[in-house]
Amino acid sequence: MHHYILCLRQQLKNTKVKVIELFPPAVQKLAELHDEKHQPDIKDGRNWGMPLDQFTDEAYEGLAAGKEEVAVEKAKIWYDSFEPQRQKVFYDMIAAMS
Repeated sequence: MHHYILCLRQQLKNTKVKVIELFPPAVQKLAELHDEKHQPDIKDGRNWGMPLDQFTDEAYEGLAAGKEEVAVEKAKIWYDSFEPQRQKVFYDMIAAMS
């Protein structure tokens, strides 16, 4: 999905449409799939991840700042570790095709 969003953003760059991508971590209260009802071998799965209010605040901060890509908490660690290099390759390829 992420690469599709990069391509879509590139196609729409000269329009008024802004494509925003949110990279969420695991979030408490949204982790019903990890509770004992759905996965009996997992104990206390609803408490995985960051608290919902903390996630909402951090995500909103990035959105309010006008960022096109908002990585939150642990997803930010993943994002920062290799996404800038991967996007450089993507945009270099776009430039070479122009």
